[in-house]
Amino acid sequence: SLLGAWWRGQATDSLKRKVIQSIANTYPSPHKLHQWGIKPSPICPACKRRAVPPFGTQSHIQGNCDGTKEARIRAHHVLRKLLSESISTRCKRWRQLPETSLGSLQRIIETASGISIPDLPPFKPTDPDTGKSRMVSWDVSSTWRPDETLLSVTSKTILTTEFTRPWDREPDFDAVQDAIKTDRYQAWQRHLSSVLSPHGWTVHQCNFTVGARGSISEARWTSNLDLLHFPRRFRERLLRKLHDTALHQLGEIFSAFQANQRRDADT
Repeated sequence: SLLGAWWRGQATDSLKRKVIQSIANTYPSPHKLHQWGIKPSPICPACKRRAVPPFGTQSHIQGNCDGTKEARIRAHHVLRKLLSESISTRCKRWRQLPETSLGSLQRIIETASGISIPDLPPFKPTDPDTGKSRMVSWDVSSTWRPDETLLSVTSKTILTTEFTRPWDREPDFDAVQDAIKTDRYQAWQRHLSSVLSPHGWTVHQCNFTVGARGSISEARWTSNLDLLHFPRRFRERLLRKLHDTALHQLGEIFSAFQANQRRDADT
């Protein structure tokens, strides 16, 4: 297994301890310490000033804590960059357009395809972070930036790719994230497809998900890597790197939380 191979590898004892505690749900988070009768409150100390202070569970620490925000953003970028660089190395057919606004993508695709694309009409997307929907216009939506758009003029294909590092306690965590990401760009996908498909173009979305504790749905990844024409002989190596990097970032975020607690104690 990926976890077994990682365990036999170069992981430090400190990181192994954090990973085992996380998997066993015994990581000494504020919430867990409160359950054990060690701390008087389960509230996250880094987020206690919020209007509704959240419990300091390990899922909160890894996914929504103010004290780990920079570490969480860094973890996402490190994992996404690993995937992007692997695509660049192994899949030469694609022009990679990282974090490019929808407005800019419209112009780039028009130039590459030679097809005029009307502005996207107002639509009502769902924000994946808040779960709320609101009507937006093209000018506002053009500030949205998919993690990376892949363009191939040769095969007349456009792939919108999104990378997510969610908490992976529930068995359907990847399916939930897939639905959220797909919903966000569904209007954009349909708009492109309606204009380009009569000219032989195909438009797809690939949502790549690696759980905070390294969980990977090999079936979903296989399907997405097939769309990318990612060589099969390199896939196991890619998934192993993503898994191992996710566990390293898990430890980094826990360390950032602990450092934040120490700073608060000193002030």
